[in-house]
Amino acid sequence: MIYIVTHKKSPVLFPIGNVFYYSLKDNGYDVNHLRLREINNCRYRNGDVVIVIGAGRFPTFDEKQKQSGVKYVLWNSEPFPITPEEFKTKVYIKRFENFKRWVVPYDYYFDHTLRQYEYMNRLGFKCDGWCEIGYHKTLDFTDKYKEDFEYDVLFIGGRRSMTSQSRRIKILEEIGQRCKVYPSYDRMFDEKKIEAFFKCKIGLNIHYELLNCFEQWRIIELLSNKRLVVSELINGPISLKNGEHFIQTERKDFVEKVEEVVKNYSKYQHIAVQGYDFIKNKYKFNDMTKEMMAVINAT
Repeated sequence: MIYIVTHKKSPVLFPIGNVFYYSLKDNGYDVNHLRLREINNCRYRNGDVVIVIGAGRFPTFDEKQKQSGVKYVLWNSEPFPITPEEFKTKVYIKRFENFKRWVVPYDYYFDHTLRQYEYMNRLGFKCDGWCEIGYHKTLDFTDKYKEDFEYDVLFIGGRRSMTSQSRRIKILEEIGQRCKVYPSYDRMFDEKKIEAFFKCKIGLNIHYELLNCFEQWRIIELLSNKRLVVSELINGPISLKNGEHFIQTERKDFVEKVEEVVKNYSKYQHIAVQGYDFIKNKYKFNDMTKEMMAVINAT
């Protein structure tokens, strides 16, 4: 049996855990998704695989808690500073230092992007691979909802990064002076979030602080619903191509680019279709979880 474990109090990681659950089920595995306060609040059996989504939610898990005969797998969901500029971001430096302790007890460690996998290996971590979030049919609501553009742009972000001092708030306020912005951005889950997707022409990806990472969950969800994505510049190798699958631009030009795309939406709309077709046919999450399990089953 494979167990996907997400923390009981994490509404963000829960839907990611569900995508893992359905993808592994598609690949023929017996799988269960558990929402727990502690990883071992379940009695596993010999030979079980426990895939933990996000070590930061279980910081006290250690070698002493591991159950005999169980493979513990970490899928790391957190972006870390990689470039010298990003290391100015204090909150992520602290998280990176904590991660060095959190990763120790796991038998396998997979990162959420190729870029970070390569970086962590260069630092000497035993990173067994990467498993990027990709297209899955449970993320696709294009047959259920129709476009009904009440707003120009939508951004969905976490409340911890949406303080009065947040750069995201300031950017959204500036965009709001030029375009019609969807009024909610926090606590947007399930049906409410999907409905918002189809009420807006464009989905935004605005980075947190100085990290120019691939916020894959936000972007893949939007692309899975044939939404046009405009993002601040993403550093590092990703399979999505600027101008073909989504639109990205430098931070300093972001607001102007969003306004330009809104005003000329029909000119750019085909990019949303191309992005949707690409991930649906060539960026499948089932392929990624299949490769991940091949590594785990090899030993």
